[in-house]
Amino acid sequence: MEFIPVAISVIALLFSWKSFVVSKKALKISQKDHDEKYKDITPYLIRSVKYASKETSDKLVSFAVSYTNRASIPNTFSKLALEVTYFDEEGELHKVILIPEEIKENFWTEIKQLSIPLNISAKTTISGWVGFKLPKALKQNKRIDKYSLVATTADDKKVIVESFLIKEIENEDTSS
Repeated sequence: MEFIPVAISVIALLFSWKSFVVSKKALKISQKDHDEKYKDITPYLIRSVKYASKETSDKLVSFAVSYTNRASIPNTFSKLALEVTYFDEEGELHKVILIPEEIKENFWTEIKQLSIPLNISAKTTISGWVGFKLPKALKQNKRIDKYSLVATTADDKKVIVESFLIKEIENEDTSS
């Protein structure tokens, strides 16, 4: 008679162990699926240039970039900005944030201009260019430390491409 409660306990223990193993496998599958859905966007800076506008003689910077959505669900950039970090005459570090400009001069003939909101399908790469007008204050003896192109996703994650040097091009060369 004492054997029956022990046998029932052992059988219950085996069933609970089996349930634990199955639950652990289900959790791993669920975590893998979640990780696959929410992979990061990978940025790549193709090229960046600084040039003077032929129409207005404003200083412009333009970035050709590509963004790869490695996730299995689409993602969207809701904001795009350029953060320019520079040193003034006294050596103090400052930052200015610029918003993209609709630039009529198409420096990049082979790719399209990016606009916000920027939708990126799952497992795809998009390429394009974005331009900014530099404020006049940055033209006057300022040493630029870096340019940071900051794209913000709909869920407020930042994707940053940095450039410390930008090739300056004369007006005659803007066709290349």
